[in-house]
Amino acid sequence: MKSIKNLILLLLCFIIAGASTLQRDGIDLEWVDLNMYGDEDTRQLIERENQFAPEGRGSEELTYGSVILIGNVPSVFFGDRPEDGVRLSQIKIEDGLITELKEISVEELEALGKSKDGMKVVTLSSKKNPRKSDFDIVYPGLIDLHNHPKQNNLPTWPLAKGQFNNRFEWSKWTEYKYAVSKNINPWVNFDPVITCAAFRWSEMQAMILGTTYMQGYVSSGCVSHFSIHRVEDSRVYRYEDGVESESPVSAPSFLLTPQDFTYVWNYVRPKFLELGKIEESESASIEEKIKNIDKAISNGATYDQALLNSLKEFCPDMIEKNKITEVTSSESLEIITDKNILEESCREEIPKKLIRYMSFYHGGIASRHRTLDSENQSGVVAHLAEGRSTDPYNRIEFPMLKMMGLARKGMNFVHGIGINQGGLKHMAENEMGLVWSPYSNLLLYGETLDLEMIRKVNKAQSKDKKLLLAIGSDWVPTGSKTVLEEIKLARKYIHKLGLADEFTDYDLYKMMTENPARLINHFHTGEDGEHGIGTIAEGAIGTLIVLKKHRTDPFNNIVEIAGEGDVNLVVVDGNVIYGEPDYLSQAGYSSSKTEELPNYLAEISEFRMDRSRGEELIGVAEALYKEREELEGAVDSEEDKQKKSKMKKRLKELDLEISMAISTYMGSIDIENKSDSRRCRFTKGFVHQEEIFDEKSLAVGLEEFQMATGGRKSGLNLNRVVDLQKLLGVHLITESVNARDERYEKAMSYFPSLYSCNDLNDPVTHGTRLDEFVQDKSLSGGDEMDQNAHNRERLREEYGNDASEKMKEAYGL
Repeated sequence: MKSIKNLILLLLCFIIAGASTLQRDGIDLEWVDLNMYGDEDTRQLIERENQFAPEGRGSEELTYGSVILIGNVPSVFFGDRPEDGVRLSQIKIEDGLITELKEISVEELEALGKSKDGMKVVTLSSKKNPRKSDFDIVYPGLIDLHNHPKQNNLPTWPLAKGQFNNRFEWSKWTEYKYAVSKNINPWVNFDPVITCAAFRWSEMQAMILGTTYMQGYVSSGCVSHFSIHRVEDSRVYRYEDGVESESPVSAPSFLLTPQDFTYVWNYVRPKFLELGKIEESESASIEEKIKNIDKAISNGATYDQALLNSLKEFCPDMIEKNKITEVTSSESLEIITDKNILEESCREEIPKKLIRYMSFYHGGIASRHRTLDSENQSGVVAHLAEGRSTDPYNRIEFPMLKMMGLARKGMNFVHGIGINQGGLKHMAENEMGLVWSPYSNLLLYGETLDLEMIRKVNKAQSKDKKLLLAIGSDWVPTGSKTVLEEIKLARKYIHKLGLADEFTDYDLYKMMTENPARLINHFHTGEDGEHGIGTIAEGAIGTLIVLKKHRTDPFNNIVEIAGEGDVNLVVVDGNVIYGEPDYLSQAGYSSSKTEELPNYLAEISEFRMDRSRGEELIGVAEALYKEREELEGAVDSEEDKQKKSKMKKRLKELDLEISMAISTYMGSIDIENKSDSRRCRFTKGFVHQEEIFDEKSLAVGLEEFQMATGGRKSGLNLNRVVDLQKLLGVHLITESVNARDERYEKAMSYFPSLYSCNDLNDPVTHGTRLDEFVQDKSLSGGDEMDQNAHNRERLREEYGNDASEKMKEAYGL
C-alpha cells in the first residue's frame, strides 16, 4: 500500500518550478520559475497547453458590455488638480468604451431611474437617499506589470528575512526548495486543466483587489472568457478603425542569465572595448569597467560588430564558409544559432558558454532588438539587477545590457536595484521605466530601489524625461497578492524614509494606473487612435473599479485605506463581473446568477495523505496507480527505443487518467461551502461567467473539465471559485513533491484562502505580516524590516551559500 500511496502523490508535476538545476562553468544555480527562461520543458508545456486550451479571452470574440455608473470620480479626470477631491459623475460605457463622462447633481439622479437608453444604471451608494459624500469612488482598473501567477496559490515564505545578495542565492537554498519549489504542484506537465485552474485562481486573487490587467502568463488558453485581462495579449487593447494595433507586450522575465552570459562579458566585451579604442587593465574595478563600456559606446563601438569579431576568432570556418558579415539578419541567425553548425565549425578550444549563448540566447536578443525597432512596439518588461545594490553581478547587468544595445526606449526593467545613478539617468533620458516591487525586495534582500537617488535623477530631468515608476506585486511566496496591497507597503516605506513630499499618494496611485499604461504604450491619450487604459476619459476602455469612500482625498483613499472588503465593483470592458450584491443586482445579476464570496472549503485539508481522508483518494484510482507503478519500473529496464516510447506515452495517459479520477471524485462529493462573511465581515458576488460570455465560457468543455480528457466529466465547473478550490486544493496538499515523498512537515497542510481576511492557518498570516513589515513610525525594537537588517549577518551565516561569490569569480569581478 505504501508504494501505491507514494504513487498517488506522483500526479502532475515532474517538472517543478525551481527544481531544475543548471550548471555552467562552476556556477550551480537553481531557477525559480522555468517559464522565465524559455527552456525546452516550458516550450513543450506551452505546446501541450495550447493544443487543448480554448481561444484566449483576448480573441476577436471579446464580449463588450454597456452600463451607466453613478459615483464620485476624482476631479483630476476633469482637468483639476489632484488635491481638488472628487465630483459626483455619470460614466456611460457603451460596447466596452467610455462614451460619456459628465458631472451630475444628486437631484438629477431621480430622473435616471434604473435604466437609461436601454442600459442598466448602477448607483454606487448603499444609502437610500444618498448625498454626494455617500457615493463610492470610481477609479481606472489597476495594472500589475510584475507577477508570476502560477505560484500564487502558496502562502508567503516565512524564512525570507532579507538575508540574500541576489535572486540566484535563495533559489538554490534547500529550505526554499522545500517551501516553494517542492510545494508548487500543481501547475505543469500533463493536465492543462490544473494549469488553467491555477491561472484562474491567480486571476481571482488579483481581481478581488482591483487588478484588471496582469502580467505573467505563459499563454492565453487558461483565461478564456474569465474575469480580467493579460497584459501580454495585444488583442485586449482597442483602436479606431484603420489604426494599426500595437505589437504584443514582450515580457520575457529575464534577458540575462548569469550562468550563460559569461561569454558575453568575458569574451565579447573585450572585443567591444577594442572597437571603442579602450584599454582596460586586468585589475580594473567594477566602476572602471562600467565607465569603459560607456566610453566605448561614445567612441562608436557596437555589440553586433564585437560579437562578429569574437565569432571570427573562435569559429572562423563558419564565418568564412558562409560569408557571414553581420549577426542579426534572418539568414545569418539561421546559421550562427544552429548548435550543430557551431559544434562542427568552431575551434576545439572555445569558451564553454559560446555555443550555449549563440544557440539559446542570441536569437532572443536579436528578436528584442526587432521588437524595439518596430514603429508599433508596445514595450518590453524584463527582470534586471535584482538583489542588493552592492552585489557585484547585479551592478554589471545594466551595463552589459547597455553594451548589447538594449537599454533604450521601450525597455522597462523589473527591480533594477543594482542600477547606479548614471544608469537611472540614462533610463530617464531614453524614456525607459522601472517596475518596483518593494515588499519582495525587502523580504529577500533587505533593500529596494534607492528612491532618494531616483528623486535626484528626476529633479535634474525635464518634465517629459522623468523616470517613470510602476508598482508590481511579484508573487505571493515572497511578495503581495496584488498592487493594491503592495502600494500600502510602498507608502509606509516612503514615509519611513521621510520622502512623502517627493512621492505623494497621487504619485503612488499613478504607479498602479497611468504609469504602467504608459510604460507599455497603452495609456489613453485620445490623440493616437487607441482606446487606451489607465485613466477615466471619453474614448478610453471601460475597465474600472469602484472603492468604498473612506477619505475625501481619493488618492489617499485608494493608496492608504482601501482593502479587499472595499472593492465594491469591478467592470471589465463594460462587463460588471464582481462586487457588492446590491450593485450586481442593479446591473441585472440576481443572486442566482452570482457566486457568493468569500467562501472556503476547510475540509480539503483532511485529504492530505497523513490526514483522516487521505485513503479515500488512494481508492478512487487504485488500479491506475498500480498499472503506472509497474509500467514505470518496466520503462527503466526497456532497451527497445520504440517500445520505450510507447510505454512513456502510456505513462502520460495514465497521469491524465489519474488526474481525472481524482477530479471526478472531488466533483462527486459534498464538501461544506462555508461563508467568510462573519470572519471577513463583508459579502461580495462573482457573476457567473456564462451569464456574461454566453456559451463562449463553456464551448470547449471548461465547465465539465473535458479538456484533454477525451470528454470524461468531473462534475466540477472551472468558472466557479468553490470548484477551483476543490481541484487546486486537493492537488496542492496531496500531489506535491513533499507530499509524494511523505515529507509532511514540509508539505502544505491547507489550501490558502482567496481572501487574506480568512487566512488564519499560518502562525503569522499573509495580511498581518504584510501590514506590520514596515511601519512609518519608530517602534521599540523596530519593525520586521529593521529587525531583519539587524540580524542580517547572522542570517547569512545560517544560510551559508556562496552562489554570489561564484558569480563574482565567473565574471572576473
